[in-house]
Amino acid sequence: MIARQKTGGVCVGSWKNFKNCFKGVFMKNVIKAFGLIALVAIIGFSMAACNDNSGPTGGINGTWQNSNGMQVNISGSSGTIRVMGSLSPLGANAVNKGYVSVGSKYWQNIKSTGNSTWSGEQILILYNTSSPGVATGTTYVSSTFSLSYDGQTLYVYYSDSSSSNSVTWYRYK
Repeated sequence: MIARQKTGGVCVGSWKNFKNCFKGVFMKNVIKAFGLIALVAIIGFSMAACNDNSGPTGGINGTWQNSNGMQVNISGSSGTIRVMGSLSPLGANAVNKGYVSVGSKYWQNIKSTGNSTWSGEQILILYNTSSPGVATGTTYVSSTFSLSYDGQTLYVYYSDSSSSNSVTWYRYK
């Protein structure tokens, strides 16, 4: 009877020894392959579940400034006006009449709707079309907020009865 030998991964000897050797080599390789597959799967799933660098950072709490210099501070579910900035004739008229001022709620009912989106309401100055520079009051309209990947730019979309609008806000330091 020839003794079982394993030389460089090749089994030699009788059929029985070959079969046992083959099982041993084959099973070891299969177990290694399944182990490697499991390891890759664990790494892949842990990377997918990790949220440290996979989305916007910082949320929307903080002070935001638009291109007109207006600043709004968001805390929780509302945003209040910090600085009025450059005003249109309609905005100036609304301030003069006391419809809006520093400290007024600019955004309200802000709720998260996803990883980088929120919904809420934005104040809108009302006017008559016959006198577009004369404020007649305020109301709140539905708004959607979308935060940039780096957390430094906030896009706000809102609609009134006649049009859809968007304003870009930048995190104020």
